Amino acid sequence: MREIKQEYVLDSLIPGIDLKAFGDPERLLTLDIETTGLSKQTSHLYLAGMGFFSKDRYTIYQWFADTLDEEEPVLRRALEFSQGFDTLLHYNGQRFDLPYLRYKAEKYGIGFLPGDLGSIDIYAKIKPCKKLLGLNSLKLKEIERFLGIERNDLFSGRELISVYQDYKKTGSQESLKLLLNHNLEDMLGVVRILPILEYTRLKELKLEYIDSRLNSYKGLNGSPRKELILSFSHDLKLPRGFKSYNEGIFAAFDKNLVNIRVPAEELTLKHFYDNYRDYYYLPLEDTCILKSIASGVEKQYRENAKKDTCYTKVSSEFVPAPAGLCGMTLFKMEYASDRAYIALSELKEKEALSVYGTALLKALII
Repeated sequence: MREIKQEYVLDSLIPGIDLKAFGDPERLLTLDIETTGLSKQTSHLYLAGMGFFSKDRYTIYQWFADTLDEEEPVLRRALEFSQGFDTLLHYNGQRFDLPYLRYKAEKYGIGFLPGDLGSIDIYAKIKPCKKLLGLNSLKLKEIERFLGIERNDLFSGRELISVYQDYKKTGSQESLKLLLNHNLEDMLGVVRILPILEYTRLKELKLEYIDSRLNSYKGLNGSPRKELILSFSHDLKLPRGFKSYNEGIFAAFDKNLVNIRVPAEELTLKHFYDNYRDYYYLPLEDTCILKSIASGVEKQYRENAKKDTCYTKVSSEFVPAPAGLCGMTLFKMEYASDRAYIALSELKEKEALSVYGTALLKALII
């Protein structure tokens, strides 16, 4: 069994990161393993990597099995090393690494110490953000690519199984280097991608209104179009910007700013009243009126309003109303319509624009 130690200046990996958000930094333990297959019953553990933080350093230990017979000592050494730590920091370890290690520990009659530790699975935390960020997958390398992190290792764990088989036969130092480097890059990657967790706070973001304007432009077919453009600053520290589009609403996030573009349309829409029993519907005028002030309307020109006839019509410029928008007058094409709108004239004050912008972004993010 080989033991390899590597030490890095933490600030060179993730400048300015505050590990205290995850608990006591010196009680955090990172973890990544390499195996000869996915089946814990038939495959073997040949490499275990664990890392820890001490002041401004990140130290990584790797235990490598030169032969399959060294699986048990590699496992024992790694599990012994996990003593003295409170929390595991890993990437998708909840689905593979931890169940695999638990099975092997039971096989060899070893106490499974990592099972008693707290767990921070970066994969599980960012999974809800996949669509929003436009990620092709949630593989560690894809997250690194999104963040602009370069890595020297180009292999997958599956591809390295044959490399390990070659190493066992030939003792090739080049093969050994590839195996160790892949695990090392994964161990470094778990730390380097920590800024991705900032995107999990998007639901909590707070906006500061900067500016708004109505923009006129021509559509693809040459027809005149209008859009409302809103600009806000936000309180997050996003590692890089991204763009999101849904049902005509476009948002472009920068590290500290967000611009939202919303289509504005000239429409005639209906505002429906909830207390329809208090209204008459006037078919000839296609509107409703409160019963308390309808004494002058002859009976043949009025009827009790229903949910879908208790409305007044308004012709104006409208913008889409996101779900969850409160405190503003909503309009629809028909009562059963899913899409709602608000009049552009209601978005004149800074406070209203901030409420509207926040609701738009939350609808995009959820």
